[in-house]
Amino acid sequence: MARHLRRKHLLLALMLPFLAALLLTAATTPLPSSADDVSIAKSIHSYLYGRSEILRLRVDSISINRSGGEVDEGTYRSTWEVTLRFRADYARPEEDPYLAGMIKCLNELKAGSDAAWIKWAEDEIDKRRSEVRDLISYVQEREEKVTAYAEIDGSGRILPETIKLQVEGIEGAHRVQDLLKAVPGPEIYEDAGYKYLLDERESPGDPGEEKQESVGASGHEGAAAHPKETQESKGEPGPPPSAVPVPPAPTEIKPTTRRPAARSGSNDSGRAHLIYWAMGLISLLLLILIASEVHNQRRKQSGRR
Repeated sequence: MARHLRRKHLLLALMLPFLAALLLTAATTPLPSSADDVSIAKSIHSYLYGRSEILRLRVDSISINRSGGEVDEGTYRSTWEVTLRFRADYARPEEDPYLAGMIKCLNELKAGSDAAWIKWAEDEIDKRRSEVRDLISYVQEREEKVTAYAEIDGSGRILPETIKLQVEGIEGAHRVQDLLKAVPGPEIYEDAGYKYLLDERESPGDPGEEKQESVGASGHEGAAAHPKETQESKGEPGPPPSAVPVPPAPTEIKPTTRRPAARSGSNDSGRAHLIYWAMGLISLLLLILIASEVHNQRRKQSGRR
């Protein structure tokens, strides 16, 4: 009986590492081992999720990895590589604020406009609608860099309450709550879409002639805007805590790829394979445990006879 119990305990002990591996591979955000870097990574994670919620993005996964760090005169500066996978969280393309603004402009001004502008506006709306369908239907991927600053105490540990982030599209480094306040709301994007068509109607020449390239917008990675590229910080920790970040002007955005790979269950095939492999091993161990129990029961019955 004691040998039988030991065998069960051994099989259960073998199962635990695979259960742990399954849980680890299911995690969406790998964090550094350093306690200080974990605090910074959590701040970046909080900002990205908060920004995505405001901009109506459904986040599939976030990967945050530190690429460098240094301490200079009591300030810890670290650089981070971020990969965000997401889709636009709309039920239909017309929920995209930029597209809604374009449609509103055409409906309001169509009666008093010339045929050339109407045709151009309708084509632009059709293009935008197609792009938004891609943003809804396919997983998009965006890579960006974040620079983090934090003060350190006498023991060399960072003070979590001093963490500030410098993100693309906004000048200087700011606390997470201030960055989220600067994310433009849907009404700003709707106004931008309206103005895009209006400016073409009021400008001389044929509609669409010598059109400027769309500049970057706020943090709406796929369904509203992309941040405009800004130059890297020279190492300054940014404006004082009381300074409020100035949000960039939103404009049209496009999918990260014209026809990205369709979503199929898992976003990371390697992670999915590892999960299936771990589940298979766990199932095999359970079968071995059941077979062992059946065998022991048969031996007991044979001994009684």
